[in-house]
Amino acid sequence: MSQPSPESLPLQPWGAEDFTVVSWPEQDWHAGWNSRVWLLERDGERAVLKAVPEHLPTRLRPGLEAAEIVEAAGIPAGAPYRTTGGDVAADADDWTWVLLRYVPGRSASAADHDDLALAGRVLGRVHTALSDVPETPETSVFTQRDWLTMEQPFLVGDNAWIPAAIEAGFAAMPADLSTGLIHGDPQINDFRVGPEATGLIDWAEVLHAPYVFDLGILLSTLGAGVDPEPLLAAYLSAAPVKAAEFAYLPEMMKIRAAIEGWIFASRDAFGIELGDSSYTNAEIVQLARGRYLAAEALAPDHFLR
Repeated sequence: MSQPSPESLPLQPWGAEDFTVVSWPEQDWHAGWNSRVWLLERDGERAVLKAVPEHLPTRLRPGLEAAEIVEAAGIPAGAPYRTTGGDVAADADDWTWVLLRYVPGRSASAADHDDLALAGRVLGRVHTALSDVPETPETSVFTQRDWLTMEQPFLVGDNAWIPAAIEAGFAAMPADLSTGLIHGDPQINDFRVGPEATGLIDWAEVLHAPYVFDLGILLSTLGAGVDPEPLLAAYLSAAPVKAAEFAYLPEMMKIRAAIEGWIFASRDAFGIELGDSSYTNAEIVQLARGRYLAAEALAPDHFLR
């Protein structure tokens, strides 16, 4: 597969050839695991061009459509510019390309209580905005997990904990959790605290799932020693969930850690290195194992208010 070149980016599908590539501001969060991204500018207007390998399984198009719904609800989401043909993406040179609205601001910080409250409220508003979106054949569903539990050569030995954790986590889930279309990977760095509003970007992993799965993922990214109370209280004030569902957050955090372990064990087995990180795939599997054990130590009522 040929690697995209900043000198020959395919901007024609949007009629956006007058955009030029510029350097990312130092405080911007722009790393991606299965993608390449460029910051573009023209006449003071910024946009983000993203390229994902065309052959990779992706929830990119449903995610882009979800971002449009979220932005229509008044939440900055880095929604796509539509091509001149009306599509959310364009395929060229073995890559799927999207041109995204740039969301100004900085990444939220887990060390800032105000930022945590902003992130919690935005996630709750996002879930409310997406609560009426129906399941479609193109959208992944939380309970469709056969691909995670199939026998794989990379899920033995030190990685045998991964399928066992996934099976146990799903077995512990009740059928009546509040469910809808969710972001699928909301990390604290994905919340953009701007001059006028706080938004949520990076919509490549959407799925239909319990809302508290998104919340558990976000909690997993905060790090040790962070008080999640501002986030949880703000989330509950805006989300379509009941406080009692917080009892399942430790299980959601364990499932998230195990799925992360599966993904990076697979990447390691197949030699996939696309992405920006100071960690190797194998090291991230071990970090996921640590997050799983930390979540396993939490009592069911740990997050209940």
